[in-house]
Amino acid sequence: TNAGGPGILALDALEEAGLELAPLTDETKAYLQQRVFPAASVENPVDILAGAGPATYAICLDALLSDETVDAVVVLQAPQDWFMPVSVAEVVGEVANSPLGRHKPILTALMGLASTSEATQVLHQRKVPNFAFPERLGSTLRAMWDRRQWLDALDEESTPAAIDGHDLDTARMVIEASGQIVRERTDNLLAGASWMPADQVEALLNAYNIRTPRSGMAPNLEQALSMAKTVGYPVALKLASEGVSHKTDVGGVVLNINSPVELDTAFNELMAHLKQRAPQLTIIGGVYVQQMIRGDAELIVGVVRDPQFGPLVMAGTGGTQVELTRDVAFELAPLTRKQANSLLDRTAAHALLAGYRGAPPADREAAVDAIINLAQIAIDWPEISEIEVNPLIVMGSDQGVYAVDARVRMVVD
Repeated sequence: TNAGGPGILALDALEEAGLELAPLTDETKAYLQQRVFPAASVENPVDILAGAGPATYAICLDALLSDETVDAVVVLQAPQDWFMPVSVAEVVGEVANSPLGRHKPILTALMGLASTSEATQVLHQRKVPNFAFPERLGSTLRAMWDRRQWLDALDEESTPAAIDGHDLDTARMVIEASGQIVRERTDNLLAGASWMPADQVEALLNAYNIRTPRSGMAPNLEQALSMAKTVGYPVALKLASEGVSHKTDVGGVVLNINSPVELDTAFNELMAHLKQRAPQLTIIGGVYVQQMIRGDAELIVGVVRDPQFGPLVMAGTGGTQVELTRDVAFELAPLTRKQANSLLDRTAAHALLAGYRGAPPADREAAVDAIINLAQIAIDWPEISEIEVNPLIVMGSDQGVYAVDARVRMVVD
């Protein structure tokens, strides 16, 4: 650098981004001391002072790139009148594309808009980024470093997680049956026609070792009472309607029903509420009576199929406010186990699973299994365009998970 004050701004930006100046080796400093002005500083940052020419930049770049403590080099130059910035740009571009330069990134901040336009063109041609303001250097280098760490992690564990025990025969029957139902609905122009029936969703998840609560469909109160006796109290009531994918949006869920009397009241109130709040729901199949599950953490997990990149896996903190918090992370399928864990670590889910505010730790490994299995469903069946499980209830240590509410969207010809 010979940038003075802007150099300080660059150092502040690097520190704010969590980066550190390399501790140059004694050999590097001795080499530079013999080749720069006597008053120059060979400590990091190396300050070659005003008056140094392009050759000095080349010498310093070669020395710094050769230093084993250096991961990247930033070149700062303030406006000056003893040579044109394009001269430095040509030197930097040549070094950056040399065998030595291709192993470590070089970034520049050649300042002075009018005087650096030609220099910037040279740098762009040589694929060297230039920044008009040194403050942006920190965030850019940080992003480059984070990506390098990510790539290294993939190299360390590049094989997708091994999974077995899937019931592919059952899954195939579910996909074929659901595809036929979806085709019939589409022909009839029924709203929500692309969503797989709820009982088929449960069968598909179970085929991939993703546990669901005991449940059953009841078209009327009498059968709801009978189903609740089979499932076992406490239970939840959930609207069964082909036109609704998010039941809570229309008030179609009642939780913590502990007795037949409570179920009688809840069923009638739910039907009256839906008639008043959502009169457009003319096709209501009744209710699902589902076993109430209480666990230690609620997650959202899912997969959406991108037309270019394929299945994109999502995980994060779940519940009814997930659209507001947007506390989710994404990875491309297929996943390694390390990537699946990373999805949880990049959100508040890791704190919930570890035991938030004194709560007992939840079964994180089972949550990771569920994420990997969901990704495998999307890989195995291209007819599926979207899967969402919210919430995925994570039980205590070694007790597994439950997919309490799930939906699957299909695309059929």
